Amino acid sequence: MAIVIVAATQLISTDDIVNQVSTKVEQATGRTLSVDGDKQLSFFPSLSIVLNKVRFANAQFGSRPNMATVDELNIHIPWLSIFSGELTIDKFVIVNPDILLETTAEGNVNWQFSVANNNETARPTKPSDNTGKDSDVVLPEGFDIALGQVEIQGGKLTIIDHKNKTTKAIDQLSLAVLLPSLRQTLTVSGSVRYMDKVFELESNITTPERY
Repeated sequence: MAIVIVAATQLISTDDIVNQVSTKVEQATGRTLSVDGDKQLSFFPSLSIVLNKVRFANAQFGSRPNMATVDELNIHIPWLSIFSGELTIDKFVIVNPDILLETTAEGNVNWQFSVANNNETARPTKPSDNTGKDSDVVLPEGFDIALGQVEIQGGKLTIIDHKNKTTKAIDQLSLAVLLPSLRQTLTVSGSVRYMDKVFELESNITTPERY
């Protein structure tokens, strides 16, 4: 294994990994992921890359350019995926995110992505009136997202409803999210603060592909 690691240090490019991650995000969401800060690659005790000042683009109809900004994004990568040519990710650690979820006055929402054609110029998607039915969301055949384990440390979530003119803010995020597949159970646990009260969370979504 030591020989493999030494060889990898000569072969692995930080920019190549960042480009692969950005490409995967854009393929999955139709949105761009940009890194404005430093990029640091670590080989011990595991392969990981730390990205500073990360931006995730908002929908074109959004009220601000970015749906999310992150102070630091730590990505843990299995060694074998580097040599297989297909990048996979074991774990994300997200530090101090600033996340915006918003609904426009027309009912368009910025958390539904253009996965069918990866084209952000496509018509904005509105929530279906037939909530809960299988026809709500139709994913392209073979499309899936596997995030592995995601940890969120600090930061805030702002929820704006322009139609009803309401704004809610949730902060002090301390969350662990596990999404092995859109067709497997999504698990969320941890705590958040809302209106000066801390709430403990433990939730499962058995069919995340419908959301």
